[in-house]
Amino acid sequence: MVRMTRSKTFQAYLPSCHRTYSCIHCRAHLANHDELISKSFQGSQGRAYLFNSVVNVGCGPAEERVLLTGLHAVADIYCENCKTTLGWKYCISSSWIASDLPVLADLPHSSTKAPACSWTFLVGNGLYTV
Repeated sequence: MVRMTRSKTFQAYLPSCHRTYSCIHCRAHLANHDELISKSFQGSQGRAYLFNSVVNVGCGPAEERVLLTGLHAVADIYCENCKTTLGWKYCISSSWIASDLPVLADLPHSSTKAPACSWTFLVGNGLYTV
C-alpha cells in the first residue's frame, strides 16, 4: 500500500506592525496593507481588492475570461497553505502592455515600481483583515 503525504509548506510572514490581509480559512498572511492599490472593484463573488503583490499564493493555468472591462488573460490564485481559491491574477503579455499602456496608467493609484503583470485581485469574502 502506498501512503501519500503532503509536503510541508513554508509560509512567508508579514511584519506584525502593519495591517495585513490573511486567508479567512487558515489565516496565512497574503498581503500587507501598503500593497493595496484599490478596493473599488467588483468580482463575480463580491468585492475584490487589487494588490501590487501578495505572498503565500499559488497560481493556476492562465486562461482568457470576459471581465467587466473586456477580454483578459487571467489565472486563478489559491492559498498555498489550505488550497482555497482566493481570486485571480492578470497574465499580461509584453505585446499587450506595449499596445495598451495608457489604459494601465489610468487605473486608480497605479504604481510605476511594479510591472502590470504582478497586479492581483483577491475576492473579499476569502480575506481576513488584521
